[in-house]
Amino acid sequence: MEKAYDENYRYERIKLDANILEQVIFEEDASKRLIFSVSELRKLDLSEIDFAGVYISETDLSYTNANINPQTVAGKCLKCTNLAGLDLRGKDFTDVNIDEANLSNTGAKIEEDAVDEFVGTIKKLVKAKNTRAVSSKARNLFISHN
Repeated sequence: MEKAYDENYRYERIKLDANILEQVIFEEDASKRLIFSVSELRKLDLSEIDFAGVYISETDLSYTNANINPQTVAGKCLKCTNLAGLDLRGKDFTDVNIDEANLSNTGAKIEEDAVDEFVGTIKKLVKAKNTRAVSSKARNLFISHN
């Protein structure tokens, strides 16, 4: 068992075999989810864990060393997810729901065109009176205007 030093939390991360760790930290029923708290996850080396197909929406992964690919997480949804402090430089956020996600100190770059398209979709939905709709561009974002 190796340990990797983490400057943010001043302790060493415990490095376990990735296959064993995945069996321990994920719960699989109808969907694949994390079952550990962020304080527990921060102690583990998550750098080699595959989060493809994992439902991480509304999860706190802040200041872990998880290697998240926004294109492969369940539903391409990071809604209400705390990813503060993760290294997201160069990651593709095209068509990913980042509504209320915390991406501070991640180096994430969201393309202006993608943001403009997302905002345009929202504006169109809000202009339609008495409309309830879900758009493919605003996946999982419920718009209601009365």
